[in-house]
Amino acid sequence: MPETIAINKDHLFLKLIGINHTEWSDVRDTVDDLLQSKKIHQNSIFNANRLKAELLFQYAKKLDQTQNSRYSPLDWMDSSDPDEDGEDYQKVLVRALQISAHNPQIYMELINSYIDTREKAAIINPVIDQFLETFSSHPSAYELAGKNFFRNKSFQKAIGFYKKAKELMPLNKEFSHKILDCFEGIIDKRGPKNYHLVDKDIEQASAYVEKSNVSALNRFRMLELKAYSCTDKLCQLRHLTTDE
Repeated sequence: MPETIAINKDHLFLKLIGINHTEWSDVRDTVDDLLQSKKIHQNSIFNANRLKAELLFQYAKKLDQTQNSRYSPLDWMDSSDPDEDGEDYQKVLVRALQISAHNPQIYMELINSYIDTREKAAIINPVIDQFLETFSSHPSAYELAGKNFFRNKSFQKAIGFYKKAKELMPLNKEFSHKILDCFEGIIDKRGPKNYHLVDKDIEQASAYVEKSNVSALNRFRMLELKAYSCTDKLCQLRHLTTDE
């Protein structure tokens, strides 16, 4: 048995020490011992900051599950505001990314939380940009960017990001649904003066529906019905104008 400890994946190591079933004081002591061990650093890809970030990530998820905002028992985690009684779920995730941005799951957890709480663009956009830059080939980075733009009713931008996510993960059928949701948003925003553009919207939307994706085909048919309704309204408006 070698004297050094090889840790290939930090999150797997956390599972080994039973982080979900261990008192946080015991976890902290275990991590502190590891951080002080020279053997760990000599012949291992173990990274101290990554482990700290993973611990914060696990702790944040525990906070989210218990709705507990007490201070973190991890001594090496500095609070961004010394006067605060504790750090909430989002702040712990932010702290984890500040220590190490190696895990895309931390980005995903934080961005989804920001979207759910309708965080300001000045807060959420830099995190999304960092996610895209750090993990440029990760479909979830583009999916979350699309989700954020969809939330803000910037449907064309959302389509661009969903399209990229779909290219990176072509077997994921959900991206077609998300793109069709964007086209529905575009059609809903069309006023009477722009009903003539709906046919082009439908034509563009059809490019994102594969014949093998039955649920997306059904979704597209519903979108066509909405488009026909707009076209019918346009005909009625033209008829009224002609009568006048």
